[in-house]
Amino acid sequence: MVNRGIESPEVVQFEMGEEAEIGRNIFNDRVENMNGYSVTAESARIMTYEDYLKKYGYNEEEDGVLFEEDNMLRPEMIYEVDILVKNHNKEDNTGCGISYSDYKLTASDFMLSVSSPLYWIANDIAEENQNLMMSFRLRPESEMRFHLPFYFAPGSPAESVSEETVRDADLQLVLSLYPEQRQIRIDEME
Repeated sequence: MVNRGIESPEVVQFEMGEEAEIGRNIFNDRVENMNGYSVTAESARIMTYEDYLKKYGYNEEEDGVLFEEDNMLRPEMIYEVDILVKNHNKEDNTGCGISYSDYKLTASDFMLSVSSPLYWIANDIAEENQNLMMSFRLRPESEMRFHLPFYFAPGSPAESVSEETVRDADLQLVLSLYPEQRQIRIDEME
């Protein structure tokens, strides 16, 4: 009865390499303001947790253990998506920006989240700035590239999605939910 009159948002689909304007769309709250920003997914690849750390020069013996072996959030595999974010606004607006806290790679029956510790390493974010979570704003008429590390653990009983399932899935990087669900189809590329 409660959901009978609910209308689903219109889905606006983009492909990798295509610039996706976010416009006045939001995830959850009317105070979100991503207007003037766009996201382009440039590349994507799957790699092991160890290869990911090696790629960014992080040595857990020297730099500190990121996840204990029994930590449920410990990744085994990373689906890294490289994106270009642009701020097309001509004037600075302190209330306008992007937050990756709601970014997910979604399929029909599972979703992958961004690993904050791996995001900080890949994007060279200093420890004193890590409390800012994954929200930021860019100067007007500027752009910046980011590495988004979506994680999964095929060997974990809590997360039983296999590497093959992830590789074969029709994955979407969701940029907003309402009033339009804007998303980019993600394909693994080397």
